[in-house]
Amino acid sequence: MDAPVKSSQKRDRATGKALPHDSAHLHVSGRAAYTDDIPEPRGLLHLAVGMSAKPHAKITHIDFSDVVESPGVVDVCAAADIVGENNYGPIVKDDPVFADGLVQYVGQPVFAVAATTVEAARKAARKADIEYQELEPILDPLTAVEKQSFVLPSETLVRGDPDDALDASPRRLKRRVMLGGQDQFYLEGHVAMVVPEEDGVLRVYSSTQHPDEVQRLVAHATDRTAKDVVCICRRMGGAFGGKESQAATIACLAAVMAVRTGQPCTL
Repeated sequence: MDAPVKSSQKRDRATGKALPHDSAHLHVSGRAAYTDDIPEPRGLLHLAVGMSAKPHAKITHIDFSDVVESPGVVDVCAAADIVGENNYGPIVKDDPVFADGLVQYVGQPVFAVAATTVEAARKAARKADIEYQELEPILDPLTAVEKQSFVLPSETLVRGDPDDALDASPRRLKRRVMLGGQDQFYLEGHVAMVVPEEDGVLRVYSSTQHPDEVQRLVAHATDRTAKDVVCICRRMGGAFGGKESQAATIACLAAVMAVRTGQPCTL
């Protein structure tokens, strides 16, 4: 009869071994189910977002008549239709779910369309009549510094006297390096599906690395308490930080429309 294995020996069995990821066999075989692979519930509406065509401008006029009359369209919503807080910024509240009179970058969400198919929603979103009063954009960091336009108040950390040290330095080198902005490539795009349930509860399926942040921001946007929002993330196809706060944008858009229509919505 074999002697019993001590608990310390059990803990050491994996030491030095290459253990497979618990979902590796699903990933390599293509059988891993991501948020966008969840079977569509009955009555699911597909969303498309109408985005700003200007980098910096005031919105002077919006007409959704052609959008509403497009085939398959069920509803349209914009900033004025958000019942809660028009914001998805988790720390600094400066990221509106929908632009409210002012657009600050090309591609900023202005409105959303819910339709019976993806194609119908995307076609309808292109039909909005939006007029702008263009403002001067800031397109690079050097211009932002010149105009003293900062995202957050500046902070300076100093130890010793760097100016005197530089003045006394026998050798000094000064160069400027310009780097083009880039982001990581996600193996899965941002996606969310929101299903209204009984007693005002929202079930949110989100491709996020921060489910409780998405839960909180969806609750704020839909004027609910956090207990009335259930956020589920089965797995992610890449994160790198970009699926933390940015995932909340998609989830809030879908949630706002799900509350308006009373039907499951996905984006």
